[in-house]
Amino acid sequence: MENNRYYKLSEIKARHFWERGKFCRIPEKEISKIFYEIVVKSDELSVFIKNNLNDDFPKDISEPILQNIMKKKHKS
Repeated sequence: MENNRYYKLSEIKARHFWERGKFCRIPEKEISKIFYEIVVKSDELSVFIKNNLNDDFPKDISEPILQNIMKKKHKS
């Protein structure tokens, strides 16, 4: 299972969380809880990120990431 594969943010799927969690021997109930919290708290996460990024952090990097977080939430 171990590989050094990198995914584009837009390509990350729920199964990647499950696969990595199982690889790390995290109980399925805990994986489910973590995944649920990510989805439910994505609005809070976006606000937190926006409020804590340095003013000089490039918007061409931060905005696509934040937009993708919200897009993923609405697909869940």
